[in-house]
Amino acid sequence: MRSSNVGMGGLRCPGNLSEWSDSDREALPAASGLMLFTRRSATRSFREAMRFLLGLIALVLLTALCFWMHFSLISTAFTYLILIVLLSLSGGFISLIALSLIAVGCLNFFFAPPIFEFRIDYPEDIVTMAGFLITLWVITGLVSRMTAGRAALRDSEEQWRAVFEHNPTMYFLLDGTGTVLSVNPHGADTLGYSVSELVNRPVKDVFHEADWPAVQRNASLCLERLGEPIIWEARKHRKDGTILWVRETGKAMLIKQQPVLLVVCEDITDRKRAEYLAEHVFETIPDIASILGRDYRYRRVNPAHARFWGIPQEKILGM
Repeated sequence: MRSSNVGMGGLRCPGNLSEWSDSDREALPAASGLMLFTRRSATRSFREAMRFLLGLIALVLLTALCFWMHFSLISTAFTYLILIVLLSLSGGFISLIALSLIAVGCLNFFFAPPIFEFRIDYPEDIVTMAGFLITLWVITGLVSRMTAGRAALRDSEEQWRAVFEHNPTMYFLLDGTGTVLSVNPHGADTLGYSVSELVNRPVKDVFHEADWPAVQRNASLCLERLGEPIIWEARKHRKDGTILWVRETGKAMLIKQQPVLLVVCEDITDRKRAEYLAEHVFETIPDIASILGRDYRYRRVNPAHARFWGIPQEKILGM
């Protein structure tokens, strides 16, 4: 039995996706996107309304306190300024504009003579309220911009941290002396360590002794050429003593005016093993084998080839 749902207005909605037409299926992503946009807009509107409501309550309480304590117009305006600047730290530009206009109305009605009337008899009171409004909008604008900048910076840091910590490539951040400042979990796990075991430890400890001088030279070259990537290959020791071949790309930069080195490591152990096996087979097979260049001259020959022709290998090269 085929099922169907009847919605408002008698519209028939197929209960099975296979019963939907092509146009219905094509409309699904757009409808989902519209629903998501509507939900986000509703959330933003709700937060804006809540900020305005809380700010209005605070403004009413502050007005009552200032009126009860017989504050002057200037003192009350300064108190309002502090309140709205504090509210601006939570964002909500529209609610701040509305609250600032309400604050001007309160200053006029409760504190500018004649009180309890929306009328201003003294020019200096007009200047005071105009100055209050302009100062308030300038300060809240600056605070909102700073808050937005900090939020953007925080989001950027969170994105970088997520990329650094969850990237399936090994990442090391070193200072100028070769001490590990940070390492991502994949990098530590690949070497058999925890992150805490590698941080603040000399990176020299994980390199093969024979390869460390070359690595050190390349790292020093990176620090001399800030922003220029340099690539090298080396062997590293895992915690269990096994060897790991890596292809590293180092790039130095300045963080807080101090040079640091970001090293991205790629595990090439399997490639090196394959190269070794190919080399071993080439040198040991009993059949003659050779490698020719584009000019059809010998670039390499195996010992069997030299024995077959009775000519030393070095003399065959280039023929």
